[in-house]
Amino acid sequence: MNQINPPSNPDRAVEETVQHVAEAARSPRVAISDVMRALGLAGGLLPVLMVLGLVLVSPLSGVPLLSSAVGLSIAVIAGRMLMGQQSTRLPEMLARCEMTGRKLERTVGLMLRLARFVDRITMSGRMRWLTVPPVEKVVLALVMGIGLVMPLMEFVPLSSSLLGAAVMFMALGLLVQDGLVLLLGLAIASGAALIPITAISTMAG
Repeated sequence: MNQINPPSNPDRAVEETVQHVAEAARSPRVAISDVMRALGLAGGLLPVLMVLGLVLVSPLSGVPLLSSAVGLSIAVIAGRMLMGQQSTRLPEMLARCEMTGRKLERTVGLMLRLARFVDRITMSGRMRWLTVPPVEKVVLALVMGIGLVMPLMEFVPLSSSLLGAAVMFMALGLLVQDGLVLLLGLAIASGAALIPITAISTMAG
């Protein structure tokens, strides 16, 4: 697997990445491929994973079928990273999923506020052993699995946002090499898994 290089300014990794999304939001219509193209400027695929997770935490997660499209995009990207690739093209059906630039622009403000908070709780090099091979490969496999199950949880309340937060923190942990932030993502993913289990148990009971 290619070595993941930390961002030039780890203290503002999320905020600077979201700024690239703000650039994409200036167009009348914004497709997932446009966001990925803009995030390519941020360096590698981890920033893409991070922002796709952040999108699911934002109000955009309520757009019908967007969670499924973003989840499958996350799965494709994480799978490519597992194969050692740092660039990818999504399947055309996913790449063309779009929203209005105005809707994305309204959401970017909220994303920036959340990004600044997340940046404040990160610390580059903390528990670094969790962010390098071979553990790094396990984390990417989990991220790919999360992306694959998102379409199945499209209509489960809160699940998309929780899974998005998990992906965001795991990708950020790998990007800035902060193992504690990565563990936070794993904890959130575990909590999200309890939602359908609890719902099924309640219905069965």
